[in-house]
Amino acid sequence: MTQRTIRALTVPRHGGSDVLDVRSRQLPPPGPGELQVRVAASGVNFIEVYQRQGVYPVPTPFVLGAEAAGTVVAVGSGVDGFTVGDVVASATAPGAHAEALNAPADHFVPVPAEVSAELAAAVMLQGMTA
Repeated sequence: MTQRTIRALTVPRHGGSDVLDVRSRQLPPPGPGELQVRVAASGVNFIEVYQRQGVYPVPTPFVLGAEAAGTVVAVGSGVDGFTVGDVVASATAPGAHAEALNAPADHFVPVPAEVSAELAAAVMLQGMTA
């Protein structure tokens, strides 16, 4: 599998909302123990404001977001229990505000067919908080 070009909501430097930039970037194939997920929906949380501002330091540049739901498009070596085509969700998938992402498979849960991607992305953290 080769790298893919994706668009992602990037924070190139800490600051106000004016620093946010949608950029193209290369996404490599998933590494060992990872899933590559095509993101259908991502959740927005206030912690992202702190990360963007640098209050919670995250090295720049970085792709914003952590909650996502979408479809598995590739499975890294050593991953059991997930296959291409599965719909999954995570509350801890770094870079969730992107067209696709790679993250550890153990950060994802399967999404039942009757649950929309939008609901799945929202329920992962905000649902637990509520």
